[in-house]
Amino acid sequence: MKRYSIGEIAARAGVTVDTVRFYERKGLLPEPPRTAAGYRRYPAETVDRLLFVQRGKALGFTLEEVGGLLDLHLTTGEPHSPDVRRQAAIKVEEIDRKLRDLTEMRNHLQALVDACDPSRDPDACVILESLSGMRRSGDPRNGEKGHPPMETPEEGGNMSTSHHETSHAAVRTIEVFTAGCPCCDDALDLVQGIACPSCRVEARDMRDPQVQERARELGIRSVPAVAVNGVLADCCAGRGPNEEALRAAGVGAGPT
Repeated sequence: MKRYSIGEIAARAGVTVDTVRFYERKGLLPEPPRTAAGYRRYPAETVDRLLFVQRGKALGFTLEEVGGLLDLHLTTGEPHSPDVRRQAAIKVEEIDRKLRDLTEMRNHLQALVDACDPSRDPDACVILESLSGMRRSGDPRNGEKGHPPMETPEEGGNMSTSHHETSHAAVRTIEVFTAGCPCCDDALDLVQGIACPSCRVEARDMRDPQVQERARELGIRSVPAVAVNGVLADCCAGRGPNEEALRAAGVGAGPT
């Protein structure tokens, strides 16, 4: 039976080498046999497992949930599993809640767009004022300058979701720059472990020339390094990633 290197198996599944290693550490992939020289050699079915995990994540399941589904997939011979249906139904409920939150966010933003119509008042931009947390002096909608903006706008939309809640509901792109070293693997594990559902974690292999160019754009001088929404985390400018600084940068739930 033909076996593949970690690079070959990652390419066939459309993932990075770091992702394969991470899934191994999480128990989603069995540890492959090694050659006499110590190199991992993966069977072809590893690709199917990787694709199963990726599809599960795309449907909103956590890695822990994907692991449970994978176990059921491998152990049950039934074409329809009640356990799988139940877990999928729970996930549908979670998605429905997120859709309601997103609808509320959209209404909030649309109300700001409508209120910032330059054809009515070229000098008014309540979007910027809302982001800065204050209104202009004399604005009848919010009283004196420095007062927090009203939660409910005059025209359309529902702004009952606070700015704090809205910011945490938005998707964050977390880029983890690695070079395949043990320290880099630990950093990726840390980020994956504390990332919230709204965090999209992307491993960046510095051996890729395009990733190297991206790292230069962000001012990365060493790895591991983490960038949140295109901004290098403060902790990565010197001694490396740590949980407190990563949470402060927006990974996971963030500081309360």
